[in-house]
Amino acid sequence: MRKNNVMKGLFRAPIVIAVAACGIVSNASAVNYGDFAGLSVSYTGVEESSVTDPVPLFGAPSVIGNTLDFDPKAYGATSSGVSAPDITDGQLNFGVKANVGYGISSLTFSEAGDYTVVGTGTTDTHVSIGAPIFVDIVEVDGAVIDPVQIQGNVMFTPNASGMFELPTDGGVAVIWKGSLSLDLNSALSDAGIAYDLGATMVNVVLDNTLLAQSEVASTSFIAKKDFKVGAITIVPEPTSLALALLG
Repeated sequence: MRKNNVMKGLFRAPIVIAVAACGIVSNASAVNYGDFAGLSVSYTGVEESSVTDPVPLFGAPSVIGNTLDFDPKAYGATSSGVSAPDITDGQLNFGVKANVGYGISSLTFSEAGDYTVVGTGTTDTHVSIGAPIFVDIVEVDGAVIDPVQIQGNVMFTPNASGMFELPTDGGVAVIWKGSLSLDLNSALSDAGIAYDLGATMVNVVLDNTLLAQSEVASTSFIAKKDFKVGAITIVPEPTSLALALLG
């Protein structure tokens, strides 16, 4: 976790920055974990990178059903008695491809971790989470289309904004959670695109930022412990399925 020397108070709003394993290929700023097969989808080209810290942060994922599961071990930000915030930023890039005969109706994202905010001070002692997610639908019913773009921000508990401040949210090892669901079928309908199976290939970029800031007599810490991406798929009526299988 590298310190970013930014004026105190600049980060009083939640951070939003516009974001069986194969052999791992890595360099100073990225790790490529390869492809992962689920029950009715495959996650392709799973890669993480960071502009603030050495990777890995998310770590190598596993697949359970159609869920890509990350269990971060060293993804956090901490600040003790200093005015400059500590920022840790991690980005994931990957594709989601439906197996033949399936359509991807929606994608779900969930994450969880804990934070500690203690000491004497004001709202200048706080932690925050930012998690914008960008999805491009690039294939429908097996045919390439002009990308249909969807985006959203993960909503958190105990505060939806992802900002936890000393006067109101202070505590030790407080659990936080976040979730987001993106409806791909609705996005296609809104774009005027007819479909039988639905989205069959999408590209995903997500950027997860943790921030910790403290004052002289205080300490703040936040960590990410779990991150999951799930694909919900639908099998069409037999006639549509037969046509899809015929190509």
